[in-house]
Amino acid sequence: MINHARSLLLNLTAKAVANADVDSAYIPNDFTPQAIPKWLLPVSRAIFPDGATISQRVCATDALCDLLQRVELAPYVLSLDSRITYGNNAGNQGLTLTSLIAAVADAREMNELHLSTIATRLMSPSVASSAPGLFVWTERADRAVQLAELRMMWSAGASMDKLLSIGGIVLGYVYQLERLRTGGA
Repeated sequence: MINHARSLLLNLTAKAVANADVDSAYIPNDFTPQAIPKWLLPVSRAIFPDGATISQRVCATDALCDLLQRVELAPYVLSLDSRITYGNNAGNQGLTLTSLIAAVADAREMNELHLSTIATRLMSPSVASSAPGLFVWTERADRAVQLAELRMMWSAGASMDKLLSIGGIVLGYVYQLERLRTGGA
């Protein structure tokens, strides 16, 4: 999934990703990572624990992007950037249907494992204490409405649909990085 929400979530430069030789992680050359403010650190650390390598960050981001493609969450991802591209198979000349199906199954299994681990960390009390600030964007009414909807998904989902709750809090985090990137505009 190549989309601005993915770039914000990964929050790395194109050069850093290229130097790590992670070919599945496209980041635009002009993307500038945001410094994570102290109040957002609990969420950031729940998604990407201290010491996570770039490869581990890409795996976690891929797992979360799979979740964010859910019907209920996709409009919030697309409101940041309507471009979505799946994978980069340019170098895979010998790709067969069997190898593609096996690769997708392996990736899906790995993403579920990553997502389960991230979900456990995102349900921690330290993340819950950061949550109210995740759902505020006073400078733009359209974003304020979207964040209010995401807050409802997060709070209602915690008791009903944990994946929807995780998606709500991850998108709240992504929107806050976008708010920081744009100065709120």
